[in-house]
Amino acid sequence: MPKNGERAYSGTHNLTWNIDSKPGYGREKQHDLHGVLILDVDGTLTRPGSKYAIDSEAIDVLTEFIVRGGVCVFNTGATLGRLERTVFNQIFHNLDERHNNTLTASKIFQERIIAIPENGSATLLSRGVEIVESELYFLWHVLHPLHVPDKEKLRTLIEQELVPSRKNSFVIGDRPGDKNARQYILSWRGVTDTLKLIEDIKSRIVPKYPEIDWVNIEMKAARTTVDFIHAQSGKQPSIDWVLHEIGSLDGPVLGFGDLGDEFGKEVPTIDVNQGSPNEFRRRGVPAMELTHWEPLRGNRYVITGNDEKAIVRHSDTGEEINVLRDRSGKIIYAVKNENGYLAATINGTGHPVEIKPNPKTVHDAGKGTAWALRRLIDAGYFNIKKSFN
Repeated sequence: MPKNGERAYSGTHNLTWNIDSKPGYGREKQHDLHGVLILDVDGTLTRPGSKYAIDSEAIDVLTEFIVRGGVCVFNTGATLGRLERTVFNQIFHNLDERHNNTLTASKIFQERIIAIPENGSATLLSRGVEIVESELYFLWHVLHPLHVPDKEKLRTLIEQELVPSRKNSFVIGDRPGDKNARQYILSWRGVTDTLKLIEDIKSRIVPKYPEIDWVNIEMKAARTTVDFIHAQSGKQPSIDWVLHEIGSLDGPVLGFGDLGDEFGKEVPTIDVNQGSPNEFRRRGVPAMELTHWEPLRGNRYVITGNDEKAIVRHSDTGEEINVLRDRSGKIIYAVKNENGYLAATINGTGHPVEIKPNPKTVHDAGKGTAWALRRLIDAGYFNIKKSFN
C-alpha cells in the first residue's frame, strides 16, 4: 500500500507517483490549496488570437496553484516537445525564480505535473528536471504508450491517397525531418472541412485497404488537421488511470478547455472560448462558461412542467429564465452557504440557478483561463477547509 501522500500506479508498471504532503517550499504560505486542474493547451492557455504563444498570466497563476499545493494535468493534442518548449519551460523558470533553488523547483515540478500529449497517446509522470550546459532536460516515466497501428503503411496510404487531393497538405509523424514530429500519431495537416474528410475516409478509403488495422485506428478532427491515433488513446488506459489516481487526492477536480469526451463527461469544465463549443458540449454534457451564476430567490420565479421539460419563468414578466441543467436537461437546484459559495443539492431543495453574462469583460484563451482560475483561488474554491454544507 502507498504511504500517506503517495499515489501508486494501479496497472502493471512498478511506479509510485509521490505527492509530498509536508509543508515547506519557500518563504510564503504553502500547501494551502488542494485540488487538480486538467488543462487543454491550444485555445485555453494561448494568447488571444495566437495559435501557439502561451499567455504569461496563465503561466503565473498556474505556477502559484502548483506551489501552493495543486496538481496540474496537461491534456493536449500537442507533442511533448512543444508542451515542454511553450509551457513547462516557463513554469519551471517561475518555480526556479520564486525559490532561487533549482533542486526545489525540480522537486515541485516532479510532484505536481502530469503530461498527456498527442490526444492521450501516453501518460507521462515527471521524474524531475535537470540542467545540463544551461539547457533544461525534462525527465519522464512513460506509461502505456499507444502508437497508431500500421503506422508506416498508414502513412504511405495518406501520402498517396489523401495528400494529392488537397493542395499544400502534408502528413507528419516520427520520421527524421518531420517538422514538429509526432511520436505516437500521424497527422494530416493543412486541410479544412476535417469532419467531412473523416467521413469521406471512412466511406471511400477504409474499404479499399482492408490490410490496415482500422478497428484500432481512430480519426480526430481539429481545425486544420486530421489526426490518426490508436483507438484506445484518450480513453483506455490513459484517462482511466489519471481519473483513478487523482480521485484519491484532496480537493476538487476542475477542467479548463476542450478536454474531449472522456474527461468532459467526468470533470466539471470551464470553457473560456464561449463561441466555440467543444465536442463533449455538443453531445450534451454541460460545461461552465465565464458567466455569473446566481440562485433565484423568493417569489421571483415560477416553474412549469416536469423533469427535462420544466421551464423556469420570471413571476412578473413571464419571460423564460436561463438556468443550470444537468446533462439530461433537468434543472439543477443549489444553495448558497454563509461564505457565498454555491453547492448543488441532491434532493431538489434550494433554488434554480440563473445563468447571467458576466459584466466583466474577459478575453478568451489564456487571459480568460487566468482570470477564472484567479477568481476561484481568491474565493477559496480550492481550500478544503471551506464549508459547503
